[in-house]
Amino acid sequence: MNQIDDLFTEGLLQLCRSDPDIEKIIAPRRGEIIALLAGFIAEIMTHNPVLSLVGTNQPEELVIRHVFDSLAPLGIISRKCDVSRIADVGSGAGLPGIPLAIALPDSEFTLIERKGRRSGFLRNTLTALE
Repeated sequence: MNQIDDLFTEGLLQLCRSDPDIEKIIAPRRGEIIALLAGFIAEIMTHNPVLSLVGTNQPEELVIRHVFDSLAPLGIISRKCDVSRIADVGSGAGLPGIPLAIALPDSEFTLIERKGRRSGFLRNTLTALE
């Protein structure tokens, strides 16, 4: 396992400990979720130098500050919202939409981004992650 996978593993465990509803969502698919999130980080790292998607080039910071911030409200979302259809307005680098879509694969996500280059990044990333 590499350092990013270790960060995802530990971070997801912490999220699960903080909210039993997150545990119910994450536990059955933990390995798949880690692999998809790692692929998402790889896409950001590949395209960030040209597109300026996020303000860091450090994968550890992306995982901690961006991906886990995106997943933090997962339990609240699952309890309080109709999670069958969710929109991420001003999606930019796909945060929080893509991490949430990875965690909630039965929900339909619409990522809305007005900048063409970032929209292209989102389309490419969705294709890469299937």
